[in-house]
Amino acid sequence: MLELKDICICAPGGERKISGLSFRIEPEQIVCVTGDPQSGKTLLARAILGLWPTESGYISYDGALLNQRSATFMRRFTSYVPQSLPDDKVSAVTAIREVAALKKNVLIIDSPTLADGKELEEASLLIRQVAERGTAVLLICDSRHPLLPAISSQHPIFTYQLSTRNYPL
Repeated sequence: MLELKDICICAPGGERKISGLSFRIEPEQIVCVTGDPQSGKTLLARAILGLWPTESGYISYDGALLNQRSATFMRRFTSYVPQSLPDDKVSAVTAIREVAALKKNVLIIDSPTLADGKELEEASLLIRQVAERGTAVLLICDSRHPLLPAISSQHPIFTYQLSTRNYPL
């Protein structure tokens, strides 16, 4: 189980992007964190992976606290599909398919770009299958992303909305 409790995250330069975010992801659950551009969605993924510091709060996996020093530990049981892929020839669906095959306990997918309805259908199916086999899935995307209705028609999604407002430091 992945748990975030009262997480505060600042962007480079010190602007607070996320304040007081709390949620849990259990095996077989799909949680979606949505927000407008620049609301801190990718910073959240980096913090969970131990690649970006949190200002306060905690992140834990099965009760073990995670931080920047535990990034290696976190990657043992987590797969991650980044917002942008380094190779234009690799689609988001291909990346999701490849990391899903790793059978990790947590799958984080950050704002996947899907070219057409076929890719949308395949990505939705893959994500549902991963969750149904016991993986906790964190989907990070815009609230209007087409994956949300495609997945939620077959599998429940718990959604958390990030605000774009600035938080005082």
